[in-house]
Amino acid sequence: MQVESLFNVYSYPTSQTVLVAYLTRYLDGVLTPGDEESEARIFTPKDIPWQEIAFSSSRDALREYLKLTR
Repeated sequence: MQVESLFNVYSYPTSQTVLVAYLTRYLDGVLTPGDEESEARIFTPKDIPWQEIAFSSSRDALREYLKLTR
């Protein structure tokens, strides 16, 4: 994966979580989960499991990205 640019930083006064989102380019390899994920998959916009996304910052980042790409 190659980082193209910073997408946005999400931080909220009611949460200690800060999400830093980047736009990246897929180069090659197999999609695998990292240390903090149980699985890694690619979703179409209509198949995103919104109710399973734990953080509002993650939901906000996805919504903003989907608006950008439509």
